[in-house]
Amino acid sequence: EPSQRLLEAGRAARPQLQLGAALDGGAGVGRVTKHVLLRRCERVTLVEPCERWLKQSRRYLGNKRSQRCEFVRARLEAHAPPRAAFDLVWVQWCLQYLIDAHVVAALQNLAASLRPHGVLVLKENRPPADVGFRVDVPDGPHARYDVTRSDEHHRWLFRCAGLAVEHWELCDGSGEAAAWVLSASASG
Repeated sequence: EPSQRLLEAGRAARPQLQLGAALDGGAGVGRVTKHVLLRRCERVTLVEPCERWLKQSRRYLGNKRSQRCEFVRARLEAHAPPRAAFDLVWVQWCLQYLIDAHVVAALQNLAASLRPHGVLVLKENRPPADVGFRVDVPDGPHARYDVTRSDEHHRWLFRCAGLAVEHWELCDGSGEAAAWVLSASASG
């Protein structure tokens, strides 16, 4: 429900937004695609670097839903989707695994894939209020670094990528996660 409300906030900010095609960046097993995107969009492209998760997403979505999807194995920071192909790009808890330069590259590529009235929705964790950003150091053979950035730092990355914040909100009462609705800025 919170994601559906966030999508409605994006539509309110951009009344001309059509929801024909969406991209789910860092799609994992397809939870956002199944419960949010396919409820509103005609087609969804799931971008995920892990082949095992892409296979699982096909099973999770089921045959009927999967027919409305395209499955792309790619790292978000290296993927260049077609220009002006999507009304909505959704990226949830993925930027935390990228360094700043890769975040900017990913956001620039994703912004270029937006249609004229399209929006990019991001959800990410936030550090405690007294911390600018936090890096969790991996432990174990499959662990990965996790960078938790402040709202101010995210907004700086958005500006570097040529994106403007249309809407911002905390995702829960704890303030541990935030969500942004972004659009290509006039100066970007």
